[in-house]
Order: sequence, then structure tokens, then C-alpha cells
Amino acid sequence: MSTDQSRRNFLAGASAAALASTTLSVPGLAREGAEDAAKFQAVRAVAQKAVADGTVQSLSIAVLRDGRIEWEEAFGMADREAGIPATVHTSYSLASISKPITATALMTLVEAGKVDLAAPLHTYLQAGQINPRIGDASEATVGLVANHTSGLPFHVQFFYEGAPHQRPPQSETIAKWAQIISRPGEAFTYSNLGFGLLGDVIEGASGQSLGDYLQSAVFAPLDMRATSLGRSTGPGVQAAVRYSAQNERLPYYVTDHAGASEFYSSAHDLIRFAAFHMNGPLPEQQPILTRRNAIRMHVNTARPGEESGYGIGFSTGRSRGLETVQHGGSMPGVATQMVMVPSKGVAYVVLCNTWVFEPRNEIVELLLDELLGAEPESSAEPAAEDGAENPVPADLAGEWVGTITRPEGDAIPVSLTIDEAGAIAARIGDRQQVAVTDAAYENRRLTGAIEQRFQAADTARYDNSVQLDLKHEGDRLYGGFAALDDLENQTFAAGLTFGWICNVGPDDLP
Repeated sequence: MSTDQSRRNFLAGASAAALASTTLSVPGLAREGAEDAAKFQAVRAVAQKAVADGTVQSLSIAVLRDGRIEWEEAFGMADREAGIPATVHTSYSLASISKPITATALMTLVEAGKVDLAAPLHTYLQAGQINPRIGDASEATVGLVANHTSGLPFHVQFFYEGAPHQRPPQSETIAKWAQIISRPGEAFTYSNLGFGLLGDVIEGASGQSLGDYLQSAVFAPLDMRATSLGRSTGPGVQAAVRYSAQNERLPYYVTDHAGASEFYSSAHDLIRFAAFHMNGPLPEQQPILTRRNAIRMHVNTARPGEESGYGIGFSTGRSRGLETVQHGGSMPGVATQMVMVPSKGVAYVVLCNTWVFEPRNEIVELLLDELLGAEPESSAEPAAEDGAENPVPADLAGEWVGTITRPEGDAIPVSLTIDEAGAIAARIGDRQQVAVTDAAYENRRLTGAIEQRFQAADTARYDNSVQLDLKHEGDRLYGGFAALDDLENQTFAAGLTFGWICNVGPDDLP
């Protein structure tokens, strides 16, 4: 995969061990039988090989069908150095599967009348206010934050144990990065920052810390005993260590967007969370949402009419011709996936403690084949190539001049020069002009990459290149310049977005 494709995947959403396999009974539900287990031999073979050849350290998998856990099994080591095998009760870092968990907690407060999805986000923020670079901050509602259309930017930031840079107060994160850089409701921009702010909303509305509220309102009533914000310290709970693709033990880390990324859970817990969302509470669970509000979370409100979209904390899509509700997760030491197919009554989760995607992705496809049948071969003709190397339209030709605002308070001049063929060159400050690569223009959004480091106080701790995401509106461009760490770096540090507004377009130049 090319570097540019990797960046696109990341920005869209888009991170040899001893073999140990454990199958456990499920309290309150039918046990896995030998006949059920035999159905998943192809999945087992992939998991066993991935662990045996050192591609990953461990995998934990659970499958639900027709209201019963049909299969759950773990492979490999949760902690290689300590010799602790993974089980289906091992607690794994979830990465972005944290978002549907945070959203579920948010909806319990909506149901209780303590939060209004239509109210401005700033109504509930405890630690500061968002800064509108464009549009009106009051239009950035809680509901728009929950489906990633509020105008908040792409944002990710990790802080590693033992490193000099540690997580700042929430007030500092809000002051620096909580900017509206596209008009609320206008476009989908996947924002960890937004779900970090929803954590602040939950704390303010509940009067409890995020972790405490989740425990009392979600985990305890749903009988999720190995689920927690951050590594569990509960009795009998073992957390899987996060490992790099080179099988190196990663230092523990936190983020400045806990509600987006910091929950841990087991395959056994998470499949029952999926079961609650799909069919309602299991025998040992208490209802925490009405069916109406649970289903409301699964409706694509971010991209209505499109095949893939986003609801309230859940991705939506189609597979094998069927509607799916799902979420994946990836970050250093994590590759996870949770999928529900409501019309078929099936769901599954795949948890991995290594930042490698191939085994997870292959298992996801095999499980879909097992549960829904093989993907039918498409009879559609492949799309014809138009021969264009750059889709940027000619009417953008000219020089666009604007400024990037840094948290340290200064403004850096930036210019984009676009020629008639759509090629783009960028100049940041007084640095050398460089080409913008991987340029694309769709729905009046201009995206691309600049292979040049963006210099700011907060980017000094990591190497980066710049990713553009700009909206074309009349005679101006506005949006974000994201300083993104190298995606090959297994101790990935950050992707921070700085707001940019063009104040001079081609028609304004002498």
C-alpha cells in the first residue's frame, strides 16, 4: 500500500509467540458445542497461524447468533513476557470501539432528560469553549459531534508512560484544538477530539467522572465485568499488553480524547454489548436504553442516502447486500472490530493486541462468509479510467493566500498555487515551495499531502508531514492543515490540526 493510500485510510478512520487457545463457557447463555466450534475452523486456522508465525501476539474472538454466543475463543499471549495466555475474558485496548460505548452512555443521559442532542455542545462543556474559525459555534450540537459532522477537526494525540510529554489538562486541549473548521452539519470529518469532548459532556451532566459513570450506567447493568476506562485494576481481570508490529512491548499510553479511544473490554463483554444493542438485554443484563433509542444510534445521519455512514457512535454500511452496524479500532498495539448484522441476528468481535491489520481483516471476511455466505461475485463492469492524474478542477487555478493559526498565538502565511492542469504547489511561511501530492477534489473539498514538516511547539516531539482538508466556498478556501506523524511509527505520537483560512483568492490578486 502506498504512503498516500495509508494516509487516506488513517484519516478516514479512517493501527513468534507461544500458542495458547482457550474456550470458556458463557454464564447465563448456551455453551459452545463441538458442532458450533467446528463451523469456524477456517477462522481458527488464520488466528493460529498469525500467532504461531509472530504476526500478532494474540487474538480474541466472539460470535453471537440468534441470541446466543455461538463461539468464543482466544489465541496467543496477552502478556508474552509474563507468560500469560489470552482468554475471552482478557481485557483488550479497544481504540475507536470506545466511541459506541461513550455514545451509549451519552444516550442514557439523553433518555434521562439531562442532555439534549439538539443543544449546542458548549452548553455542557466544563473545561472551556470551542473556537469557531468558520460558522457559528452554537450550531455545533451534541448530536452533530456524535456523528462527526460538527465541524471539529481530525485529531489524535498519544502520551507514553515515561516520556517527557504527558497528557495536558482538558482545558488546554480544548483551548488549543477545539476549533470549528467547517460549517456544522456540512461535512463528515472523523474527530477523536469530538468524542473526547462528549466525555466532558457526560461528566458535566452526570456529576461523575467518565469512568465512574460508565461503570454505574453501562458496565454494571450490562454485566461487563472486564470493561473499564483505561487498564482495569479490578480483581481477576487481566489486561492484554499492547505490542508493536515488530513484537516489541509498547509503553502504556493515554490520549487527550479518552472518550474516543481509551476503553478496555474483553471479547466476552463486547459481544454482549453488541447483543444488547442489536436485540435488547440478555438474561443477565438490565435494560439501560429503550429499543427506540438504541436503534436510533444505528441510523446513518452523517451521510444520508449513502451506503456507508455514521449514526450516534456507530458506523453504518452494507455487506453481502445487508445493512451492518459496526465500529473498528486501530492505534499502536491495537487492531479491533465489532460488527452487527441486525437483519440476520448475528454479531462478532475480533480483538488483537498488535498494530497489524491483515489477520484481523482476513478473520472479519471469513466470519462474514461463515455467518452470511460468501460475497457474490460482482457482475458490474469496472469503472473506466479517464486518464486524469489530478482531479482538481481548472476553475481553482491561481494563487490562494491565507494564514495558519498556531496555539502559540501567531499566524503563519500559507499560499497554494494551482495551475490549469490542477497541479498544486504550497508554501508555508518562508520555507521552500513544495508540491502537494495525492491531491483530490470531491464535494468541493480539496485534500492532499505536503511532504514538509509543520513547525509548532506541539509538533516538536514528532516527525510529521502536512495533510490538507479544505473546503472551497466561492472565492475562499478554509479548513485544516493536519501535522500527521509517520504511520510506520509504532509509537505514533499525534495528528494535530491547525486551522487555515484563505483571505485572498485568485480573483483578489493584482
